[in-house]
Amino acid sequence: MVPHAEFTFAKLWIQYALFQVRQKDLAKARQVFGTSIGKSARPKIFKAYAELEMQLGEVDRCRKIFEKQVDMF
Repeated sequence: MVPHAEFTFAKLWIQYALFQVRQKDLAKARQVFGTSIGKSARPKIFKAYAELEMQLGEVDRCRKIFEKQVDMF
């Protein structure tokens, strides 16, 4: 499997999460973003996750994502 702790790509995680959104499975997409943040916390992942939540109108979740990003970096 490609996504593991030593060899990860932010783009791969983002594309997989967006695929889950297209499949209308928001819970799984959020789970994928959470896993990707846990394994490889990169600014690109945080940005994509926050953009998704803003598109969905979830401002509180977006705020929490940015708070977590500030705490990590």
